[in-house]
Amino acid sequence: MKKTYEESLKQLKELSEKVKDPNIGIEESMKYYEEGIKLGRELTSALEKNIRKIEIINLEPEDEPKTEEYTLEEV
Repeated sequence: MKKTYEESLKQLKELSEKVKDPNIGIEESMKYYEEGIKLGRELTSALEKNIRKIEIINLEPEDEPKTEEYTLEEV
């Protein structure tokens, strides 16, 4: 099942909280950090693609907007 942007953002916030947990070891903290960095890059890329999509829509004639759908899996 594909994750939505919002679901991925929620997961990133959860990873951030795990990294801050003083009760976990450095290895586990680094694992969460690396996962968070990867997810953050995917979210940034998805957001940039949607911004470009909006720009394309705004440039198209009003009667025929052309759009493309993006998911996090395509990033």
